[in-house]
Amino acid sequence: MPTVLISLFSCALAAALLAQHAANRRLRAELRQREEQGDAQAQRLRWLNELVVTMPVPTFIKDAQSRFVMMNQACEQMFGVPFDSLQGKIGEEFWPPEQMAAFLANDRASFAARGLVVREELLWDAGLNASRQVQTFKKPMFNAVGEPEMLIGMFIDISEREQAKAALQTSLRQLRELSDYVEMARENEHQRIAREAHDELGQTLMALKIDVSMLHARTRPSHPLLHAESRRVLATLDHSIAVVRAIINELHPSTLELGLPAAVDWLLKRIRRDSGLVCRLHLPEEIAPQQLEQRRTWAVFRIIQEALADIGATAQASHVDVSLRMLNDTLFLSISHDGLPSRFNDGSDLAKIAIRERIAAIGGELDDRGADPSCVLSARLPGRKKEREAAASPSDPGLAA
Repeated sequence: MPTVLISLFSCALAAALLAQHAANRRLRAELRQREEQGDAQAQRLRWLNELVVTMPVPTFIKDAQSRFVMMNQACEQMFGVPFDSLQGKIGEEFWPPEQMAAFLANDRASFAARGLVVREELLWDAGLNASRQVQTFKKPMFNAVGEPEMLIGMFIDISEREQAKAALQTSLRQLRELSDYVEMARENEHQRIAREAHDELGQTLMALKIDVSMLHARTRPSHPLLHAESRRVLATLDHSIAVVRAIINELHPSTLELGLPAAVDWLLKRIRRDSGLVCRLHLPEEIAPQQLEQRRTWAVFRIIQEALADIGATAQASHVDVSLRMLNDTLFLSISHDGLPSRFNDGSDLAKIAIRERIAAIGGELDDRGADPSCVLSARLPGRKKEREAAASPSDPGLAA
């Protein structure tokens, strides 16, 4: 009996020793695997560090909590802060609170999108003691179970580009203002010449016509030759007066003083009389002259005049509809016809470009939304109140945040 017990105990002990040996072997294998994985991870980190260091653009790496774990020299120069001062931190002591809030919000947006996120941000440069405008590219990385692990980011300085863009916008705005000023100066000059032509030349011709009419009446029984000659002179005077009136209306129609609807109605009737083009004015409600500045009335009238001239020359249309509607201190203008489609919004010829510039110069906008196929021009133009508000608060062409 003791011999059997000893044998059983020996067998159990041997089995336990074998199991322990196998467990030790598995543990050593697992330790070797972890060491190899650690070496591989360290190697990958060294490679990543070398890659980041050699990148020509500012590049950084953050952990899942937006703490800096790596950056290259270009990034240090752009930040104006050495990496040693930022390592393991989010950097709240180096950037203004509003910029830090934007950085962290964009980091979270990148992790939430689980893909590349591109943003424009303002970045305080401690070295320059000024903010730069940068375009950032942030790409999140996740571990095997899908949890956020790190954020790889790089950015480029677009301050000069944005400054150049702002300068270009300022130049365009000034050019449009200059163009508007030149147009208004020309319109004022036309008005002055038209008034002087009416007061001086027109009145002189009318006085001369009265004198010749009296001569014509008195010479009928006694001077037939003089009577016939005076009749010819009267015809010449009538033609001259008609020409002067046409010139005055071409320079500055007197109906402009009655408001935009009256002036446009006169223009459409004249076009129909001269060319046979059927023009109709649609006016859902009356537009009072005081709802538009005088310069705006003149400008819109010239826009309609030039648009109708272009339609008459190129569209082969037989009917044209002009609609004017004032709503919430905004003038809505639309022109449609039954001819060849050629929208003023995208035309490349000089006439269409000139009309678009005229609209932009007075703060108007072309409208493409839901346009009827027959509608060749649709625009929104600010009224008197909005124009004064815009003049009182000029836009700042500085860098956008």
